Amino acid sequence: MALLELENVNYIYAKNTAYEKHVLKNICLKIEAGEAIGVIGRTGSGKSTLVQHFNGLLKADSGKVLFDGEDIYQKDFNMRRLRGRVGLVFQYPEHQLFETTVFKDVCFGPANQGLKDEELKEAAMEALRLVGIDEKYYEESPFDLSGGQKRRVALAGVIAMRPEVLVLDEPCAGLDPLGRKEMFSLIMRLRRERNITMILVSHSMEDVAEYTQRLIVMKNGEIAMDSTPEKIFTSGKDLKSLGLAAPVSFEVIERLRELGFNIEGNPITPKEAADAILKGIYND
Repeated sequence: MALLELENVNYIYAKNTAYEKHVLKNICLKIEAGEAIGVIGRTGSGKSTLVQHFNGLLKADSGKVLFDGEDIYQKDFNMRRLRGRVGLVFQYPEHQLFETTVFKDVCFGPANQGLKDEELKEAAMEALRLVGIDEKYYEESPFDLSGGQKRRVALAGVIAMRPEVLVLDEPCAGLDPLGRKEMFSLIMRLRRERNITMILVSHSMEDVAEYTQRLIVMKNGEIAMDSTPEKIFTSGKDLKSLGLAAPVSFEVIERLRELGFNIEGNPITPKEAADAILKGIYND
């Protein structure tokens, strides 16, 4: 049984108005526990709308969303518990932060789960330590922090609830290369240590190539492709028809092949590409 399943999910924005738009169209999708999934597509393809159905933040106009076999739209379903099990980190941390201090903000989620006193404090402090926020910031306003620190606090607020599924909507948007590397290093460490199912929404083909095992490609509210990053990025023409491009590493490999270099395989990450290039040069 899939951990998370969508059956013929439709979502219509601004229904019965002049701005009505069919954003999701008959989405059928199964996500297994422990998967690392990337969701890609052009702006407006339905990526963010899709993942906001995973924890009931948005409600489908028709169709079913099942978590652990239970229909989340059933009258007696515990939606609060679901949002602890499926944590969503927004693209803009300002949309997620609202308390007067960093510590209070991170405490909010686990407090809603029923944690109190020492147990609550321990959960918040553990999460803040994991994301690398120094204690000197605990009593500061989260809105006075840098962009990278705000992202870490927003992530801490979610992981303090110990979710089984971590949904990340453009978690590194606006960060410099070092900040991106640090954030993904943290996310992947959390995934390994807690066996978290990860769903990454991103415009960066390099990020999804390196950090995910399965890709869902969205186009006009529908799932256009669903396969491994290698198969999707090496499909070439299919990907370009969706307005997307393969990672730069793969495009470099393709160009070198056109120039006559004998490079084996389909490397899609920088490390894979570097190893393949060195091997090709050495063999020649």
